[in-house]
Amino acid sequence: MNNTHGDMEIFPGWICELNGGQAAWRRSVMLAVAAVSLFGGTLASGVGAEPIEFALPAAAPGEARSSLLTDSPGDWRQNFSAAKVWSGDGFQKGTLESGAMVGYGPGNSAFGSRQAHHFVLTKFHLGRMLSGVLGADHWYGGNVELVGKLFAGGQVDPKGAYVVGVTPLLRYNFATGTRLVPFLEGGAGVTLTDVGLPDLSTRFEFNSQAGAGVHWLLNPRVAVTLQGRFAHLSNADIKRPNFGVNFSVFYGGLTWFF
Repeated sequence: MNNTHGDMEIFPGWICELNGGQAAWRRSVMLAVAAVSLFGGTLASGVGAEPIEFALPAAAPGEARSSLLTDSPGDWRQNFSAAKVWSGDGFQKGTLESGAMVGYGPGNSAFGSRQAHHFVLTKFHLGRMLSGVLGADHWYGGNVELVGKLFAGGQVDPKGAYVVGVTPLLRYNFATGTRLVPFLEGGAGVTLTDVGLPDLSTRFEFNSQAGAGVHWLLNPRVAVTLQGRFAHLSNADIKRPNFGVNFSVFYGGLTWFF
């Protein structure tokens, strides 16, 4: 099969027959909404089985009682310790997280690419804290985490195309002792796509990614997560041309800790 506009390919179920930018956009958005709704509902039902209490510790005589809406580290840590995923200002070693997110990836023609490629993507991830809090009591204190990510979606411009891939990442979560948990991450994996010429000549591609994000905790186990990252696709010159595809992705979604 060639990569000209309008070609159709039988591809596993949910990500086939992307014919043109508008079709790819509609299919990807519908997939994203359905996936996050299903994933979120399933996990929410699990969390709901054991309601999480937000009881504040009793205030000492003559001391004002802290509010959960404040980000002072003292009572905040005590309030969240009952969830058994927190230790001090950060996560306990071995804490797991999972999440579902949707995003838009505007492309650019930098670093040798001949075209700008724009994507709509969904991603699901599972992570595990490899360490307790490192560098406690320092501004750089935090947890090292291993994250596995599955992403899929469609190119919406300059033509319709599918993209699906997996990427292992190392993430560093800063231990702030507040509801706001920023993080940095980076990794590399593999991708299957029919983006094709002029920038790619194979369906199998490697991907490399780096970015930053932030969790805003709604309760001890659930957070709204916002994230931005830069991604690069190329085949390491297995076959030429190999100008590569470069784009940024801005994600939003939910994360669960357990």
